[in-house]
Amino acid sequence: MKRLLVSVIILGAVLFVCFLGVRFATDSYEKITEQLMLGEKSIENGEYAKAKIHCEKAEKLYTEREQLMAAFVNHGILDEIGQALAGVAPLADKDSVPEFLSLCSEAKVALTHLRNDHIFIIGNLF
Repeated sequence: MKRLLVSVIILGAVLFVCFLGVRFATDSYEKITEQLMLGEKSIENGEYAKAKIHCEKAEKLYTEREQLMAAFVNHGILDEIGQALAGVAPLADKDSVPEFLSLCSEAKVALTHLRNDHIFIIGNLF
């Protein structure tokens, strides 16, 4: 009986940690994507300095959360997101709008993959 109780406690702890990991990855996706979308809106309005600030915030959020996400997330996706985010802010100027929007879109797609790979659906379990 004691072994069963210990097993149930360990299983509960593992499920709780998995839930926290999924929640953290989803929260990171939402916050970083929000900053990228604000950056895109700023670029469209001709506010290049504001767009750069939003993109730098997105990159900072990512770098703050990257090490913890590495415990839960495929490192390939993290590398892809990091490379895209690192290149977005320097392109926030009048002469690089198409490249900025393209790289922003690439970063959002990678973030979407991150979110979709870590939500609870039957396909992700097997």
